[in-house]
Amino acid sequence: MVWFLIMQGIYKFILDKKVITQKQLESARKLAKQANSSMVEVILSESYANPHQLYSAIAEFKKVPFADLEKYPCDRVLLAVADRNIYNDLKVIPWKTEGDNVVLATSKISKEVKYWADSKFKNYKFAITSWYDINNSINSLFSKENDVEAREDLWRVNPECSARDLFKGSQSKVFLAGILALFTATFMYPAQFAPWIFLIIAIFYTNTLLFKTMLLIIGKVREKRLSQAEEIIPIADVNLPIYTILVPLYKETRVLKKLTEAIRNLDYPNSKLDVKLIVEADDELTINAIKKLRCTRMFEMIKVPYSLPRTKPKACNYAMRFAKGEFVTIYDAEDVPDPLQLRKVLSKFSTSPSNVVCVQSRLNFFNREENILSRMFAIEYSNLFDFMLYGLEAMDIPIPLGGT
Repeated sequence: MVWFLIMQGIYKFILDKKVITQKQLESARKLAKQANSSMVEVILSESYANPHQLYSAIAEFKKVPFADLEKYPCDRVLLAVADRNIYNDLKVIPWKTEGDNVVLATSKISKEVKYWADSKFKNYKFAITSWYDINNSINSLFSKENDVEAREDLWRVNPECSARDLFKGSQSKVFLAGILALFTATFMYPAQFAPWIFLIIAIFYTNTLLFKTMLLIIGKVREKRLSQAEEIIPIADVNLPIYTILVPLYKETRVLKKLTEAIRNLDYPNSKLDVKLIVEADDELTINAIKKLRCTRMFEMIKVPYSLPRTKPKACNYAMRFAKGEFVTIYDAEDVPDPLQLRKVLSKFSTSPSNVVCVQSRLNFFNREENILSRMFAIEYSNLFDFMLYGLEAMDIPIPLGGT
């Protein structure tokens, strides 16, 4: 009851401060109740107020300082690289010192934050800031460490699953020696070796064609049986988890507006969507285009520092540190997802065995009728997602991931 009265007091205070209107407050209450989300998340996700206004009003109500981390960055001396995961998880970060006290900037003074602060600092006090500013601080202050982790963490933790080292030991020498011997023999004795090479290639492609045909037949039968048995289990908004959407972008200004509109059209509460627009730090065109769109606060821009390889997987690895969701999906810039896709995926997870950790959605061209090339691509995609993958699954063969 005390907590409820305090919360009511906060929202009356921000209403009196004209951070939001009465209509917006009533709408936020309704949406928060429907989705079982916090009022703060709803107010921000619906763009009823910007983070700076809202959190500075909350700080004033709680009678603690407001930490403007953009204007007054954190003191690097207070930061520990080893603690950056804690800063991210608890949404708290050492800001500055005031006398004997370390001032900790946090978006919420929770029990977990207090417990960590007690174990870490002898004297401290709190300041309020938005979790957006905390994310931006972690990104800018630890960009080098975060970037190395995004590129090399798999190789460090599980090198057998990493493609960083393609060959082990003397494998590269044996491979290169074999290629060199083959080219030398073909060049010196073309009449003897060329027919054998073409025969091997023909056998390889014939076997591939027969294998794909078998997958097609098996997949068609399995897809028909599974589609008939498939049932979408409705999930109430109140029970939906937070869903993170990673969108790697590089010079994608042309399709950016269409993409953000498609995400807004998803049948999912805005307060439970955590959309990361992942851009390269030096891609000014895309960064400026995102700023001009004035996206709602469920969209957050993550800037990836320059390093090689400059790939989408690395960008997604980098952004995963800032993901809030229990579930994660990845959209390409050109994607226009089914509005019910996230709910369908959650339904699939709920009826799948516990060892299922990834659900792949079908992908196809929305402009398949545009020209002959788009029709050919559409046929290829339909063949893969509607039949081939089902065949691979039926034969217990590793499934390639493509699409969302």
